[in-house]
Amino acid sequence: MGKFIFTCLILLVGIGGYSQTIVYYDPDGNLRRIVDINSEGNKLFSKIGLKFIVTADDVSFSNVLKQYNPSYFILNSLIYQSKKRDLNLVPVFIFKKGDKISYTKKLVTFSSEISLKNIANRILASSFRDVKELLPYDLRVLKVPKDLDALLAMKFMQSDVALVSESSIEIFKTISPVDFGLLRVIFTSKEIFNPVFCYSQDMEKKVEDVKRLFLLPEAKSFLSILLFDGISLDVSKLK
Repeated sequence: MGKFIFTCLILLVGIGGYSQTIVYYDPDGNLRRIVDINSEGNKLFSKIGLKFIVTADDVSFSNVLKQYNPSYFILNSLIYQSKKRDLNLVPVFIFKKGDKISYTKKLVTFSSEISLKNIANRILASSFRDVKELLPYDLRVLKVPKDLDALLAMKFMQSDVALVSESSIEIFKTISPVDFGLLRVIFTSKEIFNPVFCYSQDMEKKVEDVKRLFLLPEAKSFLSILLFDGISLDVSKLK
């Protein structure tokens, strides 16, 4: 109920004097600080007349698409790839940390008996419903909102394995060090691009403004909360 109320509050604040909206959706993002992401994002994007809306799951993202018909997006790159055709998305830049514009996800388990040899038909907790591009294994997917939920699902024996990002494993280490010590990595995915800023085709009016915005000192706080420190304009590999 609390999550539902919070999501509704985020959606309601979009009503006002903004003609265009930028939507954020990244299941691998720093969702423990979702309130701060929303606050800092609105503070930053209001400078160029954009309303910033954070979505925490598939349902709220779909609702925002229907309610606001947004022109601009910050999306997990896998979400971008799955939605680019339907939404006519054009990539502009990729977020980066240092020189890195990508990350990997780890297939992890607490069980000493599970290996890649006997993983078929195991239950996988994942923030992504479709994991075929990341895992060459036949698994039953338990969809969860974010990585930490995947780790908790595994801890409470709702799943056998979990697919999680490296940054989420580090966060898990701080909040549950004993369980972290039992964690086993049995597979590493291919490289996944960091989140992408993109826009709906023919709606590029604010694109240059957004690019300039991320060169300002005021953007550092927002980037930091997202766990990044800059942007890369090289999106050639995304196309």
